[in-house]
Amino acid sequence: MDRESIPYIVNLAGELYSLPDICLQLRYLSNQPTASAEEMARLIATDPALTARLLKLANSAYYGFPATVSTVSRAITLIGVREMNDLAFATSAASLFKGAGGELIDISQFWSQSVHTAIWAKGVARQLAGQEGEQLFVAGLLHNIGKLVMLEQSPSVAAAACYRDDETAPEWRREQQVMGFTFAEVGGALLAAWGLPEALSEPVRQKHLPSQAGDHAQAAAILHVADKFSAATVAARDQNHRVEVEALLPAIDPGIQRFLGIRSEQLEMLSEWVTQSAPEVLRIIV
Repeated sequence: MDRESIPYIVNLAGELYSLPDICLQLRYLSNQPTASAEEMARLIATDPALTARLLKLANSAYYGFPATVSTVSRAITLIGVREMNDLAFATSAASLFKGAGGELIDISQFWSQSVHTAIWAKGVARQLAGQEGEQLFVAGLLHNIGKLVMLEQSPSVAAAACYRDDETAPEWRREQQVMGFTFAEVGGALLAAWGLPEALSEPVRQKHLPSQAGDHAQAAAILHVADKFSAATVAARDQNHRVEVEALLPAIDPGIQRFLGIRSEQLEMLSEWVTQSAPEVLRIIV
C-alpha cells in the first residue's frame, strides 16, 4: 500500500457509507444566505430520529441553556443555522459507523474517545480562538473514522498498523510504516469526498502535523490538542481518577502549546465541562 491507494479506499468507503439525503439537503440549505431557522426546522422535522438527537443535544450540559429548548426552530435560533447543520451532519455520519470495526476494535471505547475529542476541540476553539467551534466538534467526532474504514476494508493490515512495539513512538509513525499513510489521511480524504469544506477535512488529515495544514494550521493544532487531551481524560475516567489538568499539558508538543497560547488555568473549567458533557453526548450520538 501507499498514498496512491487512498482514492480507491475512499471511493469504496463512499459507496459503503453514503450520507443520508437529509444531510445533503441541509448542507445545501445552510449555504443559502437567506436560509431561515424555520426552513431548516421543517426539513429536520422530516427525520424524527435526527430531530430527537438534536433536541437532546440542545438540552444537554454540552450547551447548558438555562431554559428547556422544546422546538428545533428555537434550537437553531440559539445555536445558528450553519452550526445546526454541522451537528446534524456529525450525528448522522457517526450513526453510519456504529457497527464498524468488528472484533478488532472496542467500538464503545472508540466512540467515547471520539466524543471527548469533539468536546475538547469545541472548548479549546471557543476558549482560545473565540469561535463557536461546532465545525471543530464535527472534526473531533470524526477525526478517527479513517481507522474504521481501514479495519473494514483491510482488517489484517489495519490491525498491524494499530500494533505498537515502541510505546515512545507516535501511533501515526507505525501507521506510515505499515500502510504508507495514516488513518488521519484516509479520514480527511473521506470527508473531502463527502463534499465537506477544506476547513473541516484538512485539520483531520493533518492533525498529527498541524504545521503542514497551511491556512488551517490553527484548526489542525486544536484538533491535535483535543485528541491528546481526550486520551488522558478517558484514561483517567477508566481508572476512576479525577482529570489532573497539570498532567494534560506535557502530552502536547511545546511548539503547538506556544502556537495556541494554551495555559493550564484555561483548562480547569474546560476539563470540568468536558467531563460533565461527554457521557450525555455519547448516549445521544452513539
